Amino acid sequence: GYGHGLAMAGRCAVAGGAAWLCVADAAEAGRLRRDGYPGNLFVLYPVPPGIASKMASLAVDVTVGNKREARDIADHLAPDGPTLGVHLEIETGMTRGGLSPEDALDAATAIDEGRTTTLAGVWTHLAAPENTPATDQQLTLLDSVVDRITRAGIDPGSVHALASGGMLAGVVEGHALVRLGLALYGLHPGAGRPLPR
Repeated sequence: GYGHGLAMAGRCAVAGGAAWLCVADAAEAGRLRRDGYPGNLFVLYPVPPGIASKMASLAVDVTVGNKREARDIADHLAPDGPTLGVHLEIETGMTRGGLSPEDALDAATAIDEGRTTTLAGVWTHLAAPENTPATDQQLTLLDSVVDRITRAGIDPGSVHALASGGMLAGVVEGHALVRLGLALYGLHPGAGRPLPR
């Protein structure tokens, strides 16, 4: 909630039409569930595999950023427990984490073959959305990963790349979700830049 209170921010986002809520970590996801939020919920940063079962029981989707995490998450789930939705974060140029495009298919396969995991999404974060050539390169790389996963017979789930910066830069792409954050609070993610009127 960027200091505005997690539960209040969540309720306001839903009232404003948000189809999903994204949180930074598992603790925030648990607080929203305890507050009574029943909808789609996604943890943006990887969670420890040891709490994967807890996330599955709360119907919270999680992020995986490397092949080992994909396998570890599947290994920590109860074979007869609820299914855990997993989103693959793909490193396309942000350089702050995520699967290399070369490793994405192996991770997608590990998740798809898990008895209690399902591939719920594939995503990336744009490094400089206002830089059209760099953004086009990132989106092309993401789309190539999604294409390889799809050609392997695996449903990639929701594909998403845009956050506040991409939306404000006018990036146009056909993915399923936009992860708005700072822009909801009247702030531009580019420090000192005003929001458009």
